[in-house]
Amino acid sequence: YSTTNLSGATTLCRDDAAINFRWGSGSPAPEVPVDRFSARWTRQQTFAAGTYTFRMGTDDGGRLYIDGVLVIDRWVDQGYPSTIPSASVRLTAGTHTIVMEYYENGGDAAATLTWS
Repeated sequence: YSTTNLSGATTLCRDDAAINFRWGSGSPAPEVPVDRFSARWTRQQTFAAGTYTFRMGTDDGGRLYIDGVLVIDRWVDQGYPSTIPSASVRLTAGTHTIVMEYYENGGDAAATLTWS
């Protein structure tokens, strides 16, 4: 989106295999502004039963939902954190919905998500 609040017309839609972006002073694509944009990634992911640690890094804000439950909330202007926020989530075996929301306000831009 060409706004910081995930609203308005969709500027770009694509299927990213992973969320591991450090755009610096750039943007995800030429049609996306370098500042004041937002993105939402949604993925159906199959997991074995167990406890998983999700780590989300953003510059600026981000939120992570697992099956509709907010598990990480860093929806604030911030630099790419030296300590990546994390959450441990117990999952049943099967398919789960992962949603990461992100906004870039100004300066450098980055968005990463990993789990183990």
